[in-house]
Amino acid sequence: MPDPAPAPQPAAIPAADPNLAAPAAPPVPPAVPPNSDPAVPPPQDPAKPAGPTFAATWRADISGGDEKASKMLERFATPQDFSKAYLEAVNKIRSGELAKPLPKDATPEQVAEWRKGNNIPEKPEGYFEKLPNGLVIGADDKPLFDEVASKLHARNVQPEVIHDLAEWYYGMQDQQIQAQQTADAQAKPKLEEQLRETWGADFKTNAGIYANYIASAPKEVQDAMKQARDAEGNFILYRPEIVSWLTAQAREINPAGHIVPNSGEGTAQSIQGEIDTLEKFMRTNRTEYNKDSAKQQRLLQLYDARIKLKARGAA
Repeated sequence: MPDPAPAPQPAAIPAADPNLAAPAAPPVPPAVPPNSDPAVPPPQDPAKPAGPTFAATWRADISGGDEKASKMLERFATPQDFSKAYLEAVNKIRSGELAKPLPKDATPEQVAEWRKGNNIPEKPEGYFEKLPNGLVIGADDKPLFDEVASKLHARNVQPEVIHDLAEWYYGMQDQQIQAQQTADAQAKPKLEEQLRETWGADFKTNAGIYANYIASAPKEVQDAMKQARDAEGNFILYRPEIVSWLTAQAREINPAGHIVPNSGEGTAQSIQGEIDTLEKFMRTNRTEYNKDSAKQQRLLQLYDARIKLKARGAA
């Protein structure tokens, strides 16, 4: 019996070509939830809570059917916007920013209560409490500020207004004082310059006559004259025309005042006595006298004073 034919050998598997890409894996079908009805929305991610939802009629619902209120609510895109605006308004009212106006026919009790709730002092003098920067109303200014406070209080003006007014008022006064002090400091040298130009060689003599004349007045008169100012705020004794006039008056009253300072009765005798002394020196010491210009000038002044005194006596 012949041997059975050998079983056929499987064909050899050819080697994979490295240049050929592997076949793509078949697509995996998406997982289908138990409820695959497309009309039902997928479940919400628990990590992202859903925001509040409101009906499209929320404006009409809040307004209760009031057309004006509904129209006003149209300014807000969402109820959250309306809520935010409402809270802001409440805070403004509580802070006094949106204070309720005082009725025109308010009773005194209502006025007092309203002022208390709106930071208005109970009485006008309350405006001057806690003035800024330590300001204090001076006694001279008090009548003015009392009148202003009374007017402002009648109109229920906030304290900040009169505080600003007080700061402005005293700030302006400080500026005026500084300007006046500067003007006074500049006026004195200017006066001297003008008088030197007007009096020339007689400046020193006239200055002495003027100073002695002012010093001869009672202290109260001196103080009044030294403090007096003209309509422009300048010292009157810094005006050259006034100083010149006073000097002329001093010369008229006492022609020998610059020759014998502080002289009263006996002036003529004093002048004549000094003349006699100088004339004697001139006769006995002529050479020295001719060299002494001061004695020569003094004798001439004494002669002039004697002439003026005689003329005054004759008048």
